[in-house]
Amino acid sequence: MTSQHTDREFESELQTIRKSVREMVDSIHTMGEQALQGLFESDLGKAYAVIHADDEVDRLEMEVDRLCISAIALRQPLGTDLRFIVSTQKIVSDLERIADHLVTIAEKTIELLQDAEAPLDPEISAMFNKAMLLVGNATEAFLAADSEAAAALMLEDRSVDAYHALLFRSMMESLRTEEMSYARISRLMTIINCVERIGDHAKNICENAAYYATGQPVTHRKIREGEHPGCIVFLCVQNSARSQMAEGLANSILPGRVQVFSAGSSPAPEINPFAIQAMQEVDIDISSQYTKRLTDIPIGKADLVITLCSEEVCINLPGEVRRDAWHFNDPASLTNEAEKLAAFRDVRDELKKRIEQLNKEIESPK
Repeated sequence: MTSQHTDREFESELQTIRKSVREMVDSIHTMGEQALQGLFESDLGKAYAVIHADDEVDRLEMEVDRLCISAIALRQPLGTDLRFIVSTQKIVSDLERIADHLVTIAEKTIELLQDAEAPLDPEISAMFNKAMLLVGNATEAFLAADSEAAAALMLEDRSVDAYHALLFRSMMESLRTEEMSYARISRLMTIINCVERIGDHAKNICENAAYYATGQPVTHRKIREGEHPGCIVFLCVQNSARSQMAEGLANSILPGRVQVFSAGSSPAPEINPFAIQAMQEVDIDISSQYTKRLTDIPIGKADLVITLCSEEVCINLPGEVRRDAWHFNDPASLTNEAEKLAAFRDVRDELKKRIEQLNKEIESPK
């Protein structure tokens, strides 16, 4: 929590800086709402309002920067006060860049409204709302000097990354099938890339919030080889066979303290029955499991992500986690049923060996 300064005049200056930061966030929040409405409600007026509002954000950034420089020059602050001022200068730069990304989204919205193609994927809205919520919460953590909240929020950026991965694959599939024009896909890709960058800037704000509160940089390091992972995610495009078998095996083999999830970038409607049969042969029932998207699991908890598909379209989840690749050919691609079941058994057995080895690393860390 923040505390008032003993120098009332200096405290008034610090409060003015905080007020200006809040004004920036409020302006950006309004811009975000207008950008989303412009995109999903085909509202040109809202899109143009976003572009015009950027001038106010620029003005506030320059005003905060001026106040910070003045405070350093006249007050020569130390300790927490100095960290607050330095962190504020970095944060308003991130906020200004977020506003720039919102302007780009508005500009692409205006271009999109010139055609009348297919409706927008609602997951763009979900990704957008997630990123903007993260911006607001990150700034509140900074103003409250709440390092614990800031550290927890840093992991939320992975959810934005997960949406980005899903939407990217969906766009590539639309391009392959020619469901949308290249021009439309290009504009939508620019929009989701901007939203992903908004999430990155929110993460930067969290890092500066933690530094302001504690004086120590906060980063989430990658776990080392052999170090105990607390949450493992198995990824595969359809999440219907390889990753489902891996989830079942890992829950059976690994210690109960390790959380295990599986997901895919384009999940099938249900688990492949050959996967269920192959697992039943080793007394593991995965019939109650179900296919999941990356955004359906707590991806922020993951510290080890293992991809299982060798297909080029399988997207590796971004983020500061340890990543391994256990590539297997898709056993479901075979047409002969006997050969298909044999392929599923081969994948199952190899997965079992690798997960048992992973268990040895967990039980006997280096």
